[in-house]
Amino acid sequence: MDLKVTVGGTDITAFVLLPSILISERFGQRINTADLTVRDTGTGITTWELQEIIISNAAATTRYFAGYVASRPTVLDGITPVISLHCQDYTLLLEMATVRKVYDSQTDKQIIQDAVTVSTPVLTEINVVSIGGTTTINKLTANSISVRKLIDMLSELTGMEWYVDYSKVLHYFAPSSNYSSNGFSTSPDNVTLWPMENFSYDRDGVGIVNQVLVEGGKIVSDDQTRSFPANGTQTKFKLPESQIRAPSSNPTRIVVERNTGTDGAPVWTAKTVGLANIDNPASYDTMWSALDSTLEWTVAPSNLISAFRVTYRFGFNIQQTVRNQPSIDTYGRAFAKLYVDHNIQSPQEAEDRGNQILNEQANAKQIIKFDHLVDGFTTGQQVQVVHGLLSLNAYYTVTQITKRVWPASGALQLHYSMELAGSHPNKDIIDNLVELNRKVEVRDPEADLKLLQLFELTESLALSHAVPTVSTSGLLYYCKAVLDVNTIQSGYWVCRA
Repeated sequence: MDLKVTVGGTDITAFVLLPSILISERFGQRINTADLTVRDTGTGITTWELQEIIISNAAATTRYFAGYVASRPTVLDGITPVISLHCQDYTLLLEMATVRKVYDSQTDKQIIQDAVTVSTPVLTEINVVSIGGTTTINKLTANSISVRKLIDMLSELTGMEWYVDYSKVLHYFAPSSNYSSNGFSTSPDNVTLWPMENFSYDRDGVGIVNQVLVEGGKIVSDDQTRSFPANGTQTKFKLPESQIRAPSSNPTRIVVERNTGTDGAPVWTAKTVGLANIDNPASYDTMWSALDSTLEWTVAPSNLISAFRVTYRFGFNIQQTVRNQPSIDTYGRAFAKLYVDHNIQSPQEAEDRGNQILNEQANAKQIIKFDHLVDGFTTGQQVQVVHGLLSLNAYYTVTQITKRVWPASGALQLHYSMELAGSHPNKDIIDNLVELNRKVEVRDPEADLKLLQLFELTESLALSHAVPTVSTSGLLYYCKAVLDVNTIQSGYWVCRA
């Protein structure tokens, strides 16, 4: 096969050591990379870094890699510069663009489509027509973070996956919806099922999680009306919840009613409520302290089971436990994990996040590796693999593709090494380090983010030589018979009378 390599629109194929080309594609929002060696005997290129690079077939109809030159170490072979190009795909654009905005009650699709238009710089070259997603995000604060990090945050919230293809199209999709029409088999038909070699199969049980406690953010309950007993003498009562606040029906203070009837026939009579340490207790029937969630009566309520009732709301932390019982039964025990994300704003969202984690980690990860010669597969696809001896016939997620240029029968041929996983891949050490590094860079946003921008202004002042005109009147003129250092002031016309 014939390859074509262009950098910044310049064809440098003749200068590339084609067998040095190594293209690595990784699933899970990882940047795809390409490495190649160039003997620069006359490319004419002086600036390599951040130049667009495209590796394609000779007709430029199929792209095997496209992105930008990230770095270019150079050594000398005699007098010839030998340049090692390290390149990253178009995801680099999303990493280098930042966005600063607060999104309220918008879908993940709307947020992504907006982010590429308000980022710095604006990502006009990124095509966002292939964006799925209909999940409404209650609130998401992008506090000067990269667009890539923003989409990663959405992916964590929704369970969607994403990547930027070699035509600058951003794909955002559900993992289960991305099926390939081609697969591999030990009995290939060379139409939809293709041959594979150097096959290996492994099951990895490290990192199994089948029970998750999801801890989310703080939310406020709906209005609650609860009855309380009294003994006729007690005047101070502790309400059962902390973070008590006024109901939405009466946003200034809680609502208190006293039973002036009986338990069998209650009569609820509204009572006035003062604020502890603020209002005068003599002017109110009850005093409410929001700090310690107490209610104190001026006159003790009657000796009744339902002596009084209070309408209020209270704040609480979302906590939701989700289990995968088939996995617990299979392995004979529960492998628990605590997951904390204070951006979660509802119990349902916490349950969905827990199920997402269990879908990814409740079972042993199956790892399949093999080599092949078929183009057209991408990471994240669900690909059918059939192996007769191992009784395998299922769809697996493509997690990694490595492309190399190999000589074959006197010509060059692209050789593919592929890795697939039987479930969503568990994060490896490198993934964890990348995620930790990105978390360090993100600042916790303020509750009400103020979007302030400072602009640099360039000012200039034109100066020219001229003969000054002496003023003999006005505020800047005065005469003195004797001049001394205390008399002369800068900016004044001075004469001696």
